[in-house]
Amino acid sequence: MPDSIRTILEGIGIWAIPFILVLIILFGMFKKVKVYEVFVEGAKEGFDVGVRIIPYLVAILAAIAIFRASGALDILSSA
Repeated sequence: MPDSIRTILEGIGIWAIPFILVLIILFGMFKKVKVYEVFVEGAKEGFDVGVRIIPYLVAILAAIAIFRASGALDILSSA
């Protein structure tokens, strides 16, 4: 890929997320939404979901560790 295209894409990549965040905030203000309060409410819900899935994540990680320690992963990958 030519250097000029790479430079352009890197510039877009650097500014994409801040641009989207500002755009969301401005759109929320235009629609007369209390942006910060809605954000905090969503963050609370996200935290609750995270707390609820922790036991499942621990179980999955334990199952993967047992699978690797038993040597079954090596047998499966060599097949």
